[in-house]
Amino acid sequence: EALASASEILDDMLTKDPNDLDATLALVLVLGRQGKFDEAQAIIDELRAADPQALDVTVAQLRLYVQQGDAERAMRLCDEMVEDRQNAPAYAMRGWSRTVLDRPDEALADFTRAVELEPNTPAWRLMRAGLYRQLQRLSEALADARRALAIMPNSLNAQRLTVSLLLESGGRAESAEARALLTRALDANPQDAGLRVLQARLLGREGTAAATEQARRELTAVTRSHPNLVEAWELLIQLELSRDPDSAVILANRGLASNPGSQSLLLLKAQAELRVSPSVAVLTLEGLRARDPDNLGILSLLARAH
Repeated sequence: EALASASEILDDMLTKDPNDLDATLALVLVLGRQGKFDEAQAIIDELRAADPQALDVTVAQLRLYVQQGDAERAMRLCDEMVEDRQNAPAYAMRGWSRTVLDRPDEALADFTRAVELEPNTPAWRLMRAGLYRQLQRLSEALADARRALAIMPNSLNAQRLTVSLLLESGGRAESAEARALLTRALDANPQDAGLRVLQARLLGREGTAAATEQARRELTAVTRSHPNLVEAWELLIQLELSRDPDSAVILANRGLASNPGSQSLLLLKAQAELRVSPSVAVLTLEGLRARDPDNLGILSLLARAH
């Protein structure tokens, strides 16, 4: 429903101004998420015919290939972009594509080349930090995030990632640094949903009933205003699991209504169902196993359910 609504809004915007490139590219993205690949491709073909060298249009084409799972065409386009441009954005986009297509070693080489070409561009360091995080190389991820934050202290993306990595690092000094940075960031951007989720995570770590309840209220507000923010649903469900599994199941279903197919929410739903009705959990877990048959976490939960 949210995607359909976004599509209608963008159609209205383009009716008023057919030359609005930002709205056109946003519509391509929405159509891709809806699975309307032919419609999205037709729009891109028109844009590329008008300006074959437009980077924004090339990026939109790349994202559409990735949405379709067409790794061959995605990588061919990336290689062409790198060969033609030999610049940091081209390497960064190929790195992003390789990350999505589960080619992390090659992706890391591309992100590193982008950083070498433009060492003072925070975006490339943040992209590499995200990949380091996926690879469990937290110290390197944190170094990149801190450097990006030093270059652009007011960047919300850099603030969010740095706080998150500091919390994952787990030490007392890192937790204190995270708290101080988060306080400054929230003072400047009190309504930022990502920062509010991190604040809730910090509150949950305190372990007191009052702090946990405050975290629960904060996350409830965030999921209402930003229902597509999966991380907020995840943390809210985790807080609810030990207290009220029935409520956790309800929350998981609400989160899935806005984020259908989210594996993390389905896993949390199954964990809650295990405490309420293992036979129901089996149905959820069998669906997950069909999508990811070698996932040990899913297999372990299935064994418990049976």
